Amino acid sequence: MNNTYEVTIDNYGHSGEGVGRVGGKPVFVSGAIVGERLLVRNTENKKSYSRAKIVEILDGSPERVTPRCVIYERCGGCQLQHLSYAEQLRMKRSSVVNAIVRIGGLDESIIGAILPDMEEFGYRNKMQLPVQHKHDRLVAGFFAQGTHTVIDMENCPIQHNLNDQIAACVKKIAKDLDLHAYDERTGRGWLRHIIGRAGVNTGEAMVVLVTAMPIFHQKNEFVRRVREALPQVVSIVQIVNSQNTNVILGVREIVLWGKNHITEAMCGLNFELSAKSFFQVNTHQAERLYAVAKQAAQLQPDDILLDAYCGAGAIGLFMANKVKKIVGVDIVASAVENANRNAIINNIANAEYHCGDIAAVLSKPEMEEFLPTVVVVDPPRTGCDENELRIYADKIKPHRIIYVSCNPATLARDLKILCAEQYECLSVTPVDMFPQTYHVESVTVLQRKNS
Repeated sequence: MNNTYEVTIDNYGHSGEGVGRVGGKPVFVSGAIVGERLLVRNTENKKSYSRAKIVEILDGSPERVTPRCVIYERCGGCQLQHLSYAEQLRMKRSSVVNAIVRIGGLDESIIGAILPDMEEFGYRNKMQLPVQHKHDRLVAGFFAQGTHTVIDMENCPIQHNLNDQIAACVKKIAKDLDLHAYDERTGRGWLRHIIGRAGVNTGEAMVVLVTAMPIFHQKNEFVRRVREALPQVVSIVQIVNSQNTNVILGVREIVLWGKNHITEAMCGLNFELSAKSFFQVNTHQAERLYAVAKQAAQLQPDDILLDAYCGAGAIGLFMANKVKKIVGVDIVASAVENANRNAIINNIANAEYHCGDIAAVLSKPEMEEFLPTVVVVDPPRTGCDENELRIYADKIKPHRIIYVSCNPATLARDLKILCAEQYECLSVTPVDMFPQTYHVESVTVLQRKNS
């Protein structure tokens, strides 16, 4: 295969890249759209596949649009700003269909229409910016795709405006105070990440500095200047991560000023969110997602609900008024503290939360009598552990499982296990929680056979 050649795009890859074939060999092309004929140049040539970049668009797609972000082609934060929103939705639903059919072995007829987002931009309530020194100046932004090189960001079209303000403010103060960026190669430096958290419905904001060491000589000046520039900020937190790792957050958390949380309102409830709390990053679309899940659960007054991977408790607390009892489980201690606190501040008395691995918690002797009739599971991208799935299917045997997923491939893998004998998959509803990126959420309804 020549290094520069023509290819016609006939599909999308799992990361949103266009895929064509030359001589039967797949070619993955970032920024390409199905139906386009392109002149491309190889950037990687393996025995079983190639990766290439566009040299010239020979026949373009009517679905190609001008990206709103000026650094889009260099930044790895978004992958689909060159696609019309209608084409983004088609691509995302197709990725769910492909996974469910090919990996899960289920029929396409169970997959419904994708639920679009009414806000294509400005939806992200949480921002995490790695920090580096480049050309003798501090930069903070997003990694270029497939690298650990930070592309400096002035504003991000998918971030909530409050987070853009936090980024600009903290970067300026960090430069003025000569706060040195951490270098992962040498292990030297202090500032690793800038994190912003916005209460979309409350207007509250949190600033988090992730640092390599706890000492912060300029703390008082930093706090003063943030408060002066951003009156919306109610919490300024330092998280210390001294490990040589690509994990963002560390264990030690220091409140520099204000509260240790912000408050967000969603689904008619109030939620306290700490720096480490898991909370859906798209507040308005999360409300729609949870409404789909609640309706799908068909809850009854005598139901007992297990909220697995509960985070700050949002989805379970939203369903609390329909069930007898809720038990939530999460491995993150601060998330469980948030969930218990959120139950209290919303006057919800029928919810309790436990910290630990889900399979381990459910196997404890004191949980022997806990037999949930409905399970809502919202795992990370890795999906559920097989032991956990066996506990659901063979031990607690709920009559209905609502599986909220952010990864079609691991969802399909888990459905194959659950549907092998005990459960029937009634429906899969794709939900676009992350416009301009390849990520897609979905709500799947499983019902126990003969129940």
